[in-house]
Order: sequence, then C-alpha cells, then structure tokens
Amino acid sequence: AADPLLPGGLMHATAPLEIAAPCAPVLFVEPGRAAGRPFADIEGFEARDQDEVVAGDFARWRGVILPMHVDQRRFTAGAETIAAWLARGGRLYVGGNTNYPLLPGLEPFRRVERVTPAHLGITVVDAHPVLDAMPPAESQANSGVQGFYARGHVPPLPGARVLRLLDGRFPVDWELAWPGRGRLLLHAGNDPWTTGDDPALQAAFARALVNWLAGDD
Repeated sequence: AADPLLPGGLMHATAPLEIAAPCAPVLFVEPGRAAGRPFADIEGFEARDQDEVVAGDFARWRGVILPMHVDQRRFTAGAETIAAWLARGGRLYVGGNTNYPLLPGLEPFRRVERVTPAHLGITVVDAHPVLDAMPPAESQANSGVQGFYARGHVPPLPGARVLRLLDGRFPVDWELAWPGRGRLLLHAGNDPWTTGDDPALQAAFARALVNWLAGDD
C-alpha cells in the first residue's frame, strides 16, 4: 500500500535536495506582521512576503518557516508538492492552528475545552535542539498574561515523535522524520519567538530554528 504521507510515485524518492543559488538556506514566509523580526540578523535567513511564494518555490530552500499567521490557504493546493520536497530532504516548521491541509493526512487544529492556567501547563516529553532554546516556563506568558504557548494541538502524523504535551495529554509539539530525508517540526500554538518577555530567549529560539532547518543531520 502507498504511504499516506507521500503522493503517488514518491515512495522511493531518492534524489537529494539541491538549493538554487543565490538563495539563503532558510526561507521565512512573511505574513505581513513583522513576525520575523527576531530572525533579522541571522545569517542564512531570508524573508519573503507570502504573496510572493507558492509551494513549488520551496525547492529553492533547504528549510522553510510557515509561521502562525501565514495564509495557509495559499499552500493547500500544493500539499503534495510540499510532501515531495520533504521527501527529497527539505525541512519545514509549521506554527499555529493548522485549519487547512498543508500536508497529506494532516488533521485540523483541535482547541482544548478548558483554558484556565491549570490546564495550560506544558510537559517536556523529549528533547529537541530547537525547543530546548525556549524553556516552557519562559514562553507561557506575555506581560504576565498566561496561556500564550498554546491552547490546543494538532494530532501527530503517523510515526511522529511527540516532544511536548499541553495539560499532560495533548501533543502540542512534535517532529516527524519524513519518509525519505526530510523533517517536519510542528508547534500548535503561538510561534515561540513571539512569546515570553525575554528578547534574548526569543532570539536564541530563532537562531536554533534556522540552524536546525539548514542542517542535514
């Protein structure tokens, strides 16, 4: 049976990903809200307005950042194209509420029923070089207001590694080693570089994310 994560004919995708010069290794798809400000001084990072990017363009970059406020509808028609890019070695960060099928098999965001502080705690299940740069306790509140990390989850795709849980039950962060060479990191909440009150931690997270997306380990 065909792998549900790959479009037909990509079960044995082996062609390595080649980045077209002069692109930087990592693309930030800018939703027009200055969401990429903590990335501005990071080498190997490039921002482009979402209106200038389609799924077929991903092949020009090693890694792509789709932040929380990006218009997901622009990329749903290219879900299989993105899957093919991942199979060739691309790396993708998806943030926020995935209300549209950005990838084959990806389910919509599910909001938790209770959003009191007692139900918004984050449990670390497994380490990750990106998430480790932003401890949960430092990203839960903005100006003292709790609940900014996440208020729901996206069900993991088959084979994903759960990294953090919301309320001890809901997989809010997970990573999938895509069939082939690629990686998908999904955070079902506010982008961590926008949460918390410590600009140094926000910048550290942004740098860790770019490094991971540009890597091939």
